[in-house]
Amino acid sequence: MKSPRLSEEQISSILREHEARSAAAENCRKYGRSSRRSRTQRNEIYQDLVNQPKESALGFSPRVGEQVPSDLQLKPLPHSITRQVPEVGSYQYAMLGRQVLIVDPDSKKIVDIVTE
Repeated sequence: MKSPRLSEEQISSILREHEARSAAAENCRKYGRSSRRSRTQRNEIYQDLVNQPKESALGFSPRVGEQVPSDLQLKPLPHSITRQVPEVGSYQYAMLGRQVLIVDPDSKKIVDIVTE
């Protein structure tokens, strides 16, 4: 069975949505933020970790995609978080000030930064 042809209006709408998503993803990369997790998931992560001991890394400004300094201590994410947000289960974290850095333990690159 053939699918119906799309109207010019439908095609334009699809293209606008695609451009908007691309622009949002680019802005996230540009400003060092991730768009992968929902606001609720990010809030759960932050609330569970906000009272954990903070690390310091003088002169380091974290951005998504950057490698963390070797002296920054990474810890496994608690089970309470990985149960609620399973896609972060393979990552580790560090609290840097009021930021939760979600880090790939193999590459030591930041995959997300969660703030209040």
